[in-house]
Amino acid sequence: MVRSKRTRSRLSDVSRAFGFTEPEYSKNYQPPTLLMSWVRWHGPYNSFDEWIEAAEKYHDNERVRLYMALGKKRWFSILDQPKVQYIGLNARDSNLKLHKEMEDKKNSKGKTFGAAFNEFWVGELISDWDKVAKSRSTTEGCDAESVEIDTPNNGLTKNTEKSLIFALKPEQDDKDQFAPPAFSFRIINQVCTNDKHTKRIIRRFQNLIPDYIEYNLDGDEIKKYRLTFEDW
Repeated sequence: MVRSKRTRSRLSDVSRAFGFTEPEYSKNYQPPTLLMSWVRWHGPYNSFDEWIEAAEKYHDNERVRLYMALGKKRWFSILDQPKVQYIGLNARDSNLKLHKEMEDKKNSKGKTFGAAFNEFWVGELISDWDKVAKSRSTTEGCDAESVEIDTPNNGLTKNTEKSLIFALKPEQDDKDQFAPPAFSFRIINQVCTNDKHTKRIIRRFQNLIPDYIEYNLDGDEIKKYRLTFEDW
C-alpha cells in the first residue's frame, strides 16, 4: 500500500468536510490601509532538523508564526549567491502546527530546504493582532465586538508574509512575488538579541534581510534600510 503524502491542502479539505471553515467574519475581512509589522527573527538554525526542533520549542508562543530559509536551493550551485529561498506562515490553524507545516513544506513539489549552505529562521510577530468588528446579534451594526483575525487567509500573519514575499522575492515562493499587496506597509526585521548572536553568525541574514522595509501603495516603490544602532 502506498501512503499518500500529507499536505496542507489535503488537511484543509478534510477540515472543511468536518465543518472547520474560515470564520464568517474573516470572509468579510478588509485589509488595513497601512500595515505596521515588527518581526523578531529567531535563529539561525543550520539544518532542517534544528529548524523543526526550534519550531516545536516555540509551540507555546502563539506569536511565532513565520518561518524563513536563506541560502542556496542547490548545494552545487557554486556560482550562485545566497538568496532568500522561502518565507512561509502558519496562522491560527488548529489543524496544523507550525513544525508540521514546515515538515510538509519540505516534502512539497519543487521545494528544497535540506541542501548545504542554507540557514533557517522562525519569526515572532511583535505587532498587535489585526482586529475586525463582528456583530453578536441579528441586527446588523448593533452589539458589535472586536475580535482577533489571524487565519491562513487573512490577518496580521498573512499580511506580513505577503509583504515580505513581495519585497524580498524568495526564489522558492511561487506566489505573491510580483503581486503588490492592497495596502502600504512598514516592516521591522529584528534579530532576537536573547539568542546571543555574533556578527559573524548573522552576516548572511544582515546581507539579505533589511532591518526596515517600507512600501507606499500610491508611489509603488519599495524602500529598504539598514539601521545604524548596534543593540536594539
